[in-house]
Parts: sequence; structure tokens; C-alpha cells
Amino acid sequence: MEFGLVVSLTYVAGWLVAWPVCASRAGLGWNHAFGSDFEAYVTNLPWLGATLAKMFAWPVVLAVWLALGQPASRWAVFRSRGGDSYRIRRISAEEASRLAQERT
Repeated sequence: MEFGLVVSLTYVAGWLVAWPVCASRAGLGWNHAFGSDFEAYVTNLPWLGATLAKMFAWPVVLAVWLALGQPASRWAVFRSRGGDSYRIRRISAEEASRLAQERT
């Protein structure tokens, strides 16, 4: 295989993996990342925009994340009382580290 093809396929594979990784790190879980919950994604536009940008620039995002010591995600899921809807919001670094400790 040509070197350019290998690099291209690696980039595309990373792009496809970035979506469920970002969703999982925010607290949605792997199963919800592949769901067809279009309304929920559209109502959380700041998270959606940041996630799409991270998907296209995943090599840089991965390098920065590793260089910073793998910090916890600054995005968190807040579910409604009924549990049928949710909001994804940006949180402080302190809250992110606390949530990361609770999840482990």
C-alpha cells in the first residue's frame, strides 16, 4: 500500500472513533453515541460544534491531551428529572476532576 493511503485511512479511522470517544468522555456512554438522538445533539450546539472540530483535528487534540497529562473532560451531561432528556454543559476544571473521580 502507498504511504499516503495508509495515512489517509488512519486519519479517517481516527475521525470515526473520535465521535464516540467525545460522547463517552462527556458522560453519554458508548451506546448513546451511536444512537439516533438527533434532537438532543442539535439542542446542545456548543458541545456538538466542539466535538465536530475535535473530530477533524483529532491528531492535534490527541497530542495536546496527552501532553497535558490526560485531563478530565470539561463537558458533562445533566439529565432531566424524568431521565428522558439531557443537556451537555461545559463545567469547571474542579468539577471535571471531581466527576472523573466519581466515575472510576
